[in-house]
Amino acid sequence: MNKSSFIIILPALLLVIGVIFATFYHKYDLNRNSFPSLNLTIGDLEGLAGNIISIQKDSAGNVVSLVSGKWQFNKSAPAFTNGTNNKTIEFESSLTSYKADGMSTNKLSLSNFTLARSAFTDKNATLDGTASFNIKGEKSSNAAIPLHIFLSNKLAFTISSNSDLFHKYFQKTPVFGKVTYSPKSNSESNKSSVSKTSEVSTQLAGGPITIDPGLKVELVTSGIKFPSNMAFLGNNDLLVLEKNEGVVKRVLNGVIQNDSLLDVPVANGVERGMLGIAIKKPSIGPVHVFLYYTESVKDGDDLSEKKIPLGNRLYRYDLVGDKLINPKLLLNLPSTPGSAHNGGEILLDGKGNIYVTIGDLNRSNAKNSNSTITMVQNNQDGSYPDGRAGILRITEDGKPVGSGIIGSHDPLDKYFAYGIRNSFGIAFDPLTGILWDTENGPEYGDEINLVQPGFNSGWNKVQGIWTPNENSPGNITSDFSNLVSFNNTGKYSEPELSWYQPSPGLTSILFFNSSKLGSKYANDMLVGDFHNGNIYDFKLSPNRTSLILPPLIADKVVDTRNETQNVIFAKGFGAITDMQIGPDGYLYVLSLYQGGANCDPIRHANQPCIAYDKPIGGSIFRILPKSTPG
Repeated sequence: MNKSSFIIILPALLLVIGVIFATFYHKYDLNRNSFPSLNLTIGDLEGLAGNIISIQKDSAGNVVSLVSGKWQFNKSAPAFTNGTNNKTIEFESSLTSYKADGMSTNKLSLSNFTLARSAFTDKNATLDGTASFNIKGEKSSNAAIPLHIFLSNKLAFTISSNSDLFHKYFQKTPVFGKVTYSPKSNSESNKSSVSKTSEVSTQLAGGPITIDPGLKVELVTSGIKFPSNMAFLGNNDLLVLEKNEGVVKRVLNGVIQNDSLLDVPVANGVERGMLGIAIKKPSIGPVHVFLYYTESVKDGDDLSEKKIPLGNRLYRYDLVGDKLINPKLLLNLPSTPGSAHNGGEILLDGKGNIYVTIGDLNRSNAKNSNSTITMVQNNQDGSYPDGRAGILRITEDGKPVGSGIIGSHDPLDKYFAYGIRNSFGIAFDPLTGILWDTENGPEYGDEINLVQPGFNSGWNKVQGIWTPNENSPGNITSDFSNLVSFNNTGKYSEPELSWYQPSPGLTSILFFNSSKLGSKYANDMLVGDFHNGNIYDFKLSPNRTSLILPPLIADKVVDTRNETQNVIFAKGFGAITDMQIGPDGYLYVLSLYQGGANCDPIRHANQPCIAYDKPIGGSIFRILPKSTPG
């Protein structure tokens, strides 16, 4: 095999090896149900869901493609045991066929499984019948094929068929899988069980730690009031935001300066407040500081006086001396009806453009909630977009870039991406220039996405890989025809990684374009979270359009916290709100002393949570090699 062929096949081989390892050697959580030892019935399959992998090789044994995706049993027929039957049970799968270079080629699905024969023991279940096999874009779609399904008490899963159409995509190799969700009890509605309890994470008593024994974590400064974001002015010189105070502070050589550079009135209920910052140093003239905040008449009046905020606004300031002056309003965005999902991350592309994240501003996705739904939230009957639920792109003077991507009228001409529930992280890959984001789901479905121009992230018709069932994960999504495409200018693509539950609350994302921590981390993707205080380290495929994932998450889904152990780079930060690479080439981390799920408006006695509008303190840390003089 020549070098170029090896480079092309390498990602597939890594994925294949990882999934096979996960399928056969994964030690499932002890609290996850296995089949009962007695009186097993078809009803015990209801709600089971998991992952599929199929490997295709040529005659020489080389991997040429693979098929991966999800499967799920939904509502079953009335319970019955062994025997010959003719019942339909709801079995669905959403699959993608990939070439060896990682490029997707076909969307496949299996559904409407009609059971003809079944056999159950205390160790396994065997199901034989027919299913509808759909290949998107082919005339043979929805062809009925014979299907054999086998599940073992180890919760391994295989499917096979003697259909030529099935073999066209799966050949005659086994189609392996694993069970990643098993309900504690069957429910008539088959709603996935989302835990309403949450844990509070705190900074480790001795300080956060790195997994790499050659690295260390140093405290730069502490005592910042709910720090939300930061940006470097120079070496040992940075600006940090205090969310609930509406304040911009300067930190020089680890010392927080007494006088604020700026103090503006902000609404600060839940996720409102002083949220985003970016800095540009023009060749001539003062430094420009871009700030995104929820503007109000006075601090906290949305809580104390039930006032409606003036809006989520993006300003450009001039830094003159130790003050931010000459504010210029660049964007005036909505800030209601909810106090959550304001986004606020700001990113400059070095070409004179600004990227800003904003969520849907809806606290809940429940049917009876007070929500604003627009077309960019994938509702054809929604109101005209008003700037929410997307990544917006403008010039540094607040103008649209060109004629727009998904529309030419304000504010559609400002959308770079849409269908986003909320995002606290965007970053450009320095090697490709492609944008990536982190996104937050409702207790499930956090995502890491590759964001091409016109990217549709799917909310609120899909989150992660699931159809939202109000605020809970519904069925695995296989039909994307109901998404709004704005005359095919917007394109949906699946997450490169999504979390089932509990969600980690992903925040900052960056590419470590520095060699100061060692060459093995150069240009890796680093992602922080709010709920656990972890930093995750991801390698990218050779073409840098996907992630190289370890065995337990090679299916692109994190099912439990344990599955991310092999990608944790550092931990113990409490709640990470931002990460930056300093001028010295080291990694700086901004975090709160405590992190966790946001409290509901009505407190629950047994639900530990974090009130985001309270004065939680925070710190700035620096990660560097242990050999560096301290």
